[in-house]
Amino acid sequence: MTLDREQVLRSAAALLTHKSTATMDEVAKAAGIGRATLHRHFAGRDALVKALENLGLQEFEAALDAARLDEDTSEEGLRRLIAAVEPSAGLL
Repeated sequence: MTLDREQVLRSAAALLTHKSTATMDEVAKAAGIGRATLHRHFAGRDALVKALENLGLQEFEAALDAARLDEDTSEEGLRRLIAAVEPSAGLL
């Protein structure tokens, strides 16, 4: 069985959004994997948080592109940006 790294990160983000003090054990449980598996992919909490930051930045950059801020009015561009960022808000 292959590990879906992005799904693990999204599960971690959802948990950490509601419980910022969650342990790596709790993150593993929320992601439906064992603690050892989590630690094979993320050496520790700092590595996990860094991976969350990187995914969040990638998704924010994609949302900026999708918002087409140079089209229409700035209000419409901002609306598109908010709509594009909303699904990734937990990562940011």
